[in-house]
Formats: sequence, C-alpha cells, structure tokens
Amino acid sequence: MKRADYRESLEELTGDRWPEPGSDATRLVRNAYAAYTKPAEALTVEELRLLIGQQVALEWTVPFAIDELERDPLAEGDMYPGDLMNACMSLPEAYFADHRDEKDRLREIAVRIDAGDWDLAFSDRHSDWRST
Repeated sequence: MKRADYRESLEELTGDRWPEPGSDATRLVRNAYAAYTKPAEALTVEELRLLIGQQVALEWTVPFAIDELERDPLAEGDMYPGDLMNACMSLPEAYFADHRDEKDRLREIAVRIDAGDWDLAFSDRHSDWRST
C-alpha cells in the first residue's frame, strides 16, 4: 500500500468523518484535521509524524510512514532528523502486537541507521529497536 497510490483522504479511507474544528480549536487540532482530510498522496513527513503522534488512522499512517522511512530512515518533519521514526517507535506495544510485520520493518530500518546518527536522534528508551 504505497501512499502515492491514494488520492483519497484518510477520512475517506477510514470512513470516519471528523467535524470541522471550531474557531477555538488549537493549532494541533487544525493541523491534524487538515492532514486527515487531504489526499493521502499529498501527506508530508510532518503530517505523518503529527498523525502518528496523535495515534490517528494508524492502519494507514504507519505503513505510509514506513514507506518514507525505507527511503530515508532519518526523515524529518518540523522537529529534528528522525522525528518520524521516533513517532513510530513511540507507539504502544499493543499496536505492534497486532502489527508484527510493521514492527519488523521498522526494526530493519533502525538497524540500518548509523550509530552516530542514532545517538543524536533517539533516546536510550528506543535502544531495543536496534537489537535483532
């Protein structure tokens, strides 16, 4: 499932319609809504990082993120190099219990990251991702 093949939005793919954010909505809510309702093929690394961090549409966003990470393990949104990978590695273990293939793909990516880059981008709590 390559993101570039999806002209539909996450809203259309999931079948879950969100109400438009009100005038008092936070920037985070407005950004998440904008990302959720735009074509999946147009989602940026930052939007994937944000949606995964908020655990939105994980059935779609995590595979899309993994595709990005396979091209660039240190793909960067608005925060720092590797922030997309960090968002994925920070998901609850319960998610990966049901998505073992995604965890395996992420582990393969983690092992490819240079040790120096790893130390700069990721905390010690993610060190288990580099063990095979």
